[in-house]
Amino acid sequence: MAQTIKWLRVAAIAALLGCTAIAWLVVPIVVSVYRANVEDAASPTIASDDEQQKILRTLIETIKDEDISPLPHPGGDHEVGSQQKKPLFLFDRSVVICGTAGRGSRGEECSKEVDDSALVLVDNRIPKALIRDLVAGNARAYAMPDPGAGTVVMAKRKEIEEVLAAGGWKRFYELFQHSGGFVSATRTVLSPDGTYALIYVEYGCGAVCGSGRLYYMTRKDSSWKIEQSYRIWDS
Repeated sequence: MAQTIKWLRVAAIAALLGCTAIAWLVVPIVVSVYRANVEDAASPTIASDDEQQKILRTLIETIKDEDISPLPHPGGDHEVGSQQKKPLFLFDRSVVICGTAGRGSRGEECSKEVDDSALVLVDNRIPKALIRDLVAGNARAYAMPDPGAGTVVMAKRKEIEEVLAAGGWKRFYELFQHSGGFVSATRTVLSPDGTYALIYVEYGCGAVCGSGRLYYMTRKDSSWKIEQSYRIWDS
């Protein structure tokens, strides 16, 4: 009996030592994997209101010059270039980019035109880490600062969306005859050193008039320059 107890004690000590040895081997690996995942996780740097305003001013002029198609007037005629002369509405709330959940982190409605899967195929010249940050940083809506550009007028997103839902673009232009459509954008995310920026912008001007683009930008002294744009969708 005493011999049996002795061997049981030896076995228990051996098991304890074995578990300790395994723990010494496994724990560092687990910690290492955890740290790697944390380091790889998105930690977006959201642009300040001042930076957002500067970037929006640059982009609005680009959109006005390049992305606007002439719209049919209520009578059915087309006035080429007419939209470029009209101010755009800029939504007061930013675009929400969603993943498989289908809703923003605060239950907000996502963009109907783009989600995180649409951004996976973006040109490799735009850093994937910045794209990841753009998605993570825009899982909820933010207030959009007024860029102070004479070509845009701030508008409440909810009110414009209600007009479009109730009467479509025909009703929109009945109510806002002097508008050239609307612009809606995410909050800009910056690279860790603050020299690069990425923003997604939607422009809408009709049922078959609009586009969505990613803009990859570089800082030039106190201003921003478009380095590359990537068209996500067209209508």
